[in-house]
Amino acid sequence: MADVDSTLEPLKESERTLLERLLQLYFYDFSEFDPDDVDATGLFAVTGLDRYGRAAGHDAFLLRVGGKPAGFVLVDERSPLPDGGNRHYIREFHVLRAYRRKGLGMRMAWAIFDRYPGGWQIEQIGPNSEAQAFWRRAIDRYTGGRYTERVIQGRRFPLVIQEFDTSDRAI
Repeated sequence: MADVDSTLEPLKESERTLLERLLQLYFYDFSEFDPDDVDATGLFAVTGLDRYGRAAGHDAFLLRVGGKPAGFVLVDERSPLPDGGNRHYIREFHVLRAYRRKGLGMRMAWAIFDRYPGGWQIEQIGPNSEAQAFWRRAIDRYTGGRYTERVIQGRRFPLVIQEFDTSDRAI
C-alpha cells in the first residue's frame, strides 16, 4: 500500500461540523445510485447519524492525509441487520475522490477490523459494484479468503453482505 502520511482518529465533538460536511460529499457521490436528492437549500438530508461519535456502540473516525480531511468511517458495534447478532457493522465508509486508489481505503478498513476483533457484516447496495469489488478485495486480503457473501432483498435494492470473523487477528 502507498506510503502516505495518513491518520485515522476517533471523531472529536469539535469536528462534528467537519463530519457533516464530509457526509454531504458522501451522499453526493452516493446519489449516483440512490434516488434521494438535495432539499431546497441544496443539502442532502442526513438523518440518524448524529449519534455516531456520541453514543456508546456508535463510533466515528476521521481519515486525514497530510493533516487534511480525506474520509470517514462510522461503525456500529452491533450489526443492525436482522441476523446481525453480536457482529460489528460499518454504517458508512467514505474516502474522498482525490485520495482513492492509493491504498487508503484498504488501510482504513483494516485499521477498523483490527480495532474491533470479532464477527463482522459489511453491506453494499446492489447497484454499487465498485464498493462490492473494494470490500471483497479488502476482506479477502485481510482474512486470507475466509468470508462468505450473500444477497438479500433490501427496501430499495438488493443488498450484498459479506460476513467474516477477525477474532484470530486480535492484537
